[in-house]
Amino acid sequence: MELFSNLSDDQIALLGCATALVTTGTVMCLSYFIGRGRMQSSRVITTAPATSDLAQPMVGAAAEDSKHRSAA
Repeated sequence: MELFSNLSDDQIALLGCATALVTTGTVMCLSYFIGRGRMQSSRVITTAPATSDLAQPMVGAAAEDSKHRSAA
């Protein structure tokens, strides 16, 4: 290609970096939308309770225990 023969080494390096940035940006956008689609479909199928709802009683009990220990 005659276009690349006229470019200096620095210009070819910059062109390669720009190509790498565009490629990685495209892959990032694709993975975001593909992952978002999978997350939405998994929410419809499974309705599991949030982990914070499950952990709340345990955290409360641990806090009460530590209050009693410090008061003693």
